[in-house]
Amino acid sequence: MPQHTMHLVDLSLELFGACVLLATFVGTLRMNQKSERWNRYFHFMMISAIILLSMNSLQDLLELNEYDPSHPLYIACGTMVTMSYHLTYTLFVAFITVYIRQYNEKVSDIPLFCSNLIFLLASLLRVSTLAGFLPEGPGFFFIGRVSGQFIALLTCHLLLRYRKDFETWQEWAMLSIVPVLPILSSILRAVGFPRYLVPMEGVISLIFVNNFLHNNQEIKMRQQADQLETQKLQLMVSQIQPHFTFNVLNAIYVLCDTNPAQAREMIDAFSQYLRANLDSLSSVDVIPFPRELELVEHYVYLEKMRFGEDLVVNYELQCKDFSLPPLTIQPLMENAIKHGVMKKPQGGTVTLRSWETTDFYVITVSDDGVGFNIADLRNPAVRAARKHVPVGLKNVRYRLRAICNGNLVVESTPGTGTTVKVLIPKAKEVSQ
Repeated sequence: MPQHTMHLVDLSLELFGACVLLATFVGTLRMNQKSERWNRYFHFMMISAIILLSMNSLQDLLELNEYDPSHPLYIACGTMVTMSYHLTYTLFVAFITVYIRQYNEKVSDIPLFCSNLIFLLASLLRVSTLAGFLPEGPGFFFIGRVSGQFIALLTCHLLLRYRKDFETWQEWAMLSIVPVLPILSSILRAVGFPRYLVPMEGVISLIFVNNFLHNNQEIKMRQQADQLETQKLQLMVSQIQPHFTFNVLNAIYVLCDTNPAQAREMIDAFSQYLRANLDSLSSVDVIPFPRELELVEHYVYLEKMRFGEDLVVNYELQCKDFSLPPLTIQPLMENAIKHGVMKKPQGGTVTLRSWETTDFYVITVSDDGVGFNIADLRNPAVRAARKHVPVGLKNVRYRLRAICNGNLVVESTPGTGTTVKVLIPKAKEVSQ
């Protein structure tokens, strides 16, 4: 095919691809969906791809008009093509890293570091070339010619290494399209396949993945809404348990004869505890931390009335001005008291702490109780025998992720104690 005709075909396909991607991007922004961190990386990648296609088409237009390659506009287009090309791949590595991290927090950052380094070196190489310095050697050849394909291979490595962490194989296969298609197209070009037949691989892969991600997100949101309703009922049953109510009423009955004033205080605390529980269960979204703390204090007061000096509870609260899902801390305090320190003959200490970092509000519930083996949480037989674990930890973890994209981390050593850490992202925290 004549060179002039090939440039025309390339120009048409690239302009068409840029317009399709732009329309897809605008349509995605108009959707009323919860913005995940990985979603933002994907949006940035689409913007970078739109710039890449636009600059490519402008460069083809200049070549059709036989512009001098030394013309400033031609050089500017080439610079934008090089930088947006590497930036698109680098953003995809960041997207995949963050996406996998929602399933596996220990995902490696090495591919992301390598891709960022390559992007930086490619940008410096382009700038040095514009300044008249033409570096030579295999390293510079690699950065200038095949670094984009290498970043795509890094992404393939991430997808292969953590393939078992994805919820479905369809999810994994769809995300694999983005790095695989460009690699295949590069191979086809290397063996002489016509260039004009394969410039759309990036557009096709991005559109497929974008549609899959948003459809998948809508399905998950519907499932989460159903599960949250189910878990609200589970919480209602677990928080107002018959044995706890019986123990409190029995303690009040005894105090009526021995200490009527204290019995009245305990009745007041119990009624406030029940009211706070019902108020929390009626909350659809997040609640202020002081409101959750009020429920915790009522619960702790009732337990201290029962266990006396055997139970010590400390509060080390450096930060209170944030919100979190209702009934997040109280179930953790209940686990720490009932299944931690009070399993020891001499009792023990539970400490509630809160502080903030640059990105998170952090709450920890620590006890020096009996502890347990973390592997037991993954053992169905043990979970069935210890019903408080799924209702407590699993329920809280799920609601944290569904409502505010938070997380829950458990550390425990048998015979030493347990620490449960709650992480509330500041970007996701919603003021009540």
